[in-house]
Amino acid sequence: MTPVEVISIYNGISQIMGAMVNAAKRRDWQHLQDLENQCRPLTHALMESEAEVELDPALKLEKLDLLRKILADDTAIRRETQPWMDELQELIHSTGSQQKLNKAYGSGMH
Repeated sequence: MTPVEVISIYNGISQIMGAMVNAAKRRDWQHLQDLENQCRPLTHALMESEAEVELDPALKLEKLDLLRKILADDTAIRRETQPWMDELQELIHSTGSQQKLNKAYGSGMH
């Protein structure tokens, strides 16, 4: 992998993360998941090969800027998805409780 390829991958991740923020704001969970699936191979490629690549100072600064944007977008995604995750967790909990009650006392009360 070349330095230009490393920066290109960071740019790709940054663009996808920006789209993920928009999907999360629209509560478009399927699109959010699709975008996450697009991002995964890019992050894996960086994990496998980036350590071997030496970036010049200008590219290091560009990488740092991209990382800051990626982290800010990650925070924004979490801020948008956390209430939904909390709601889902409560639904799972209440469904589990209802199933336990039904099992213990039967589902039909006369």
